[in-house]
Amino acid sequence: SPCRNNPCKNSGTCSEDEKGDFTCICQAGYTGHLCESQLGVRVCKENPCKNKGNCVALSDTAYKCECAPGWEGKSCEIDVNECSSSPCRNGGICIDGLNNYTCRCDSTG
Repeated sequence: SPCRNNPCKNSGTCSEDEKGDFTCICQAGYTGHLCESQLGVRVCKENPCKNKGNCVALSDTAYKCECAPGWEGKSCEIDVNECSSSPCRNGGICIDGLNNYTCRCDSTG
């Protein structure tokens, strides 16, 4: 039986057909005749995610970035504007920082 020694790599499951051939049913994230190739290794190799974002391969050609706090966008290239919700009170001026903001208050009064 071709499945006796389980030729499938990376915890793939060997399935024998009636002709005595076999196919490997691969775990998520693996591909190839013997499940020997990791999906998307090439797409994340150059790490397209900026600013300490984490690249997650969805397929050999598609990826998504899990962005660090304070960053957004397909490649985590956009600084989240924490001032967009107008957090400053009493006419304070909001200054956007990285994952934070500062309110500059008018000292007159």
